[in-house]
Amino acid sequence: ELVDPRRVVMFSVGRPRLPLLWKIARPRCPKLPKPSNNRGGNVLIHDYLDFWCQRAPDQILISDESGSMSRFEFAARTRQIANLMADLVEPGARVAVIGKNSFDFLAIYFAASRSGVVPVPVNYRLAPTEWRFILEDAGTEVVIADVEFAAALDTVRDDLGTVTHFF
Repeated sequence: ELVDPRRVVMFSVGRPRLPLLWKIARPRCPKLPKPSNNRGGNVLIHDYLDFWCQRAPDQILISDESGSMSRFEFAARTRQIANLMADLVEPGARVAVIGKNSFDFLAIYFAASRSGVVPVPVNYRLAPTEWRFILEDAGTEVVIADVEFAAALDTVRDDLGTVTHFF
């Protein structure tokens, strides 16, 4: 890294004047986000999203071939999903997610943090009978699946006693 000579402080130590690389102007690291009020003093993943959304809401957060989302748009999406989760289940409930990586898949994880539910990732490459075991064993109350896995999920839907909502 090159040093700007205008920002170097000269310091005499009894010898010829030597540049002391002290107080070089450098970007300050922002303070870390504050913990959520109702989470026992822990900083959760959605706190980081809110923290950076306040500082640069229009900056692109994620992008792929289907499009991109700014921090503000992504935070708004997570709030919508979190409100839906809060209306359906109590904090601490298990919410299963079956799907490939996508904006919504990531938003569900941030929303789970915001609403206090526990996300249960389920590998979409498994057989539906294996999904059934995972969903029952985890005690999931909500299952969120991509459209392409809806038909496979319907084959075990009647066998899931703990699941009350499917999306």
